[in-house]
Amino acid sequence: MGLTALLLTVVFQSLVSHARIDRALDKAHELVAARQRLQEKLEALFTTVQPPHGKIPSFFVDKNQVQVLFDAGIDPDPVFSGKQLGTVWCNDKKQLCFTQRPIGREEERTEVLQDNVQTLEWQFLVQSKWLPQWPKNQPSFPSIIRLKVDGVEWAFILPGQEPLGLQ
Repeated sequence: MGLTALLLTVVFQSLVSHARIDRALDKAHELVAARQRLQEKLEALFTTVQPPHGKIPSFFVDKNQVQVLFDAGIDPDPVFSGKQLGTVWCNDKKQLCFTQRPIGREEERTEVLQDNVQTLEWQFLVQSKWLPQWPKNQPSFPSIIRLKVDGVEWAFILPGQEPLGLQ
């Protein structure tokens, strides 16, 4: 009887330990999947930057918001296909958001890319110099954009442009 009790104790402790490990692995998997979705969304945005459209610049930064004229490709909703304005920004709920808006239209859609954002930092590479802010009225766009969210860093290479000096 004593041996059975000892074996049951060991088995139950092992099961509890495995359940804790499984929960920790599930949390880690969710974190990695969320980071991957964030990276994929921003990569799709920054790698399809389009030339200026009339008075709409290709790239614009204002108060830690980055706005990009990009090609959304084909979307199930035709309004959100083709050239669009994309804005990456942080809302009052500390969520990193992406808002997509068709050029010249009122419709928009916003999705949350990451919750509970404590720090958000952008950097922009021009020639071999990292700038903390992109100059207003700059006709070009940076060669590389670096984004740091809560200590996790991503870099995105923008297509089809040689590094240009600032004007």
